[in-house]
Amino acid sequence: MSDFSTEPDIWLKCIEYMNKGFGSDAIITLCDYLTKKFKCRIFIMEPSERNIGAIKAYKKAGFIETDIVHNGFIGDYDDTLVLTKCVK
Repeated sequence: MSDFSTEPDIWLKCIEYMNKGFGSDAIITLCDYLTKKFKCRIFIMEPSERNIGAIKAYKKAGFIETDIVHNGFIGDYDDTLVLTKCVK
């Protein structure tokens, strides 16, 4: 099994589309595609802790909070939260 990893970045800006499940659905679809097409197995998201909506969507898509960071990690925010999803 490959352990390729990636850090996808997805944005849902328009408030009228928030809290409808579109974000988590898009994340699940993207992770499924990257797993099938490129054999990615580890996905990493690094939102700000203040981005509650994104964190909720990532968790709904199967991501979990972790203290483990990858080599060369430099968070984009002072309060970066690391979430990962591993696919078998």
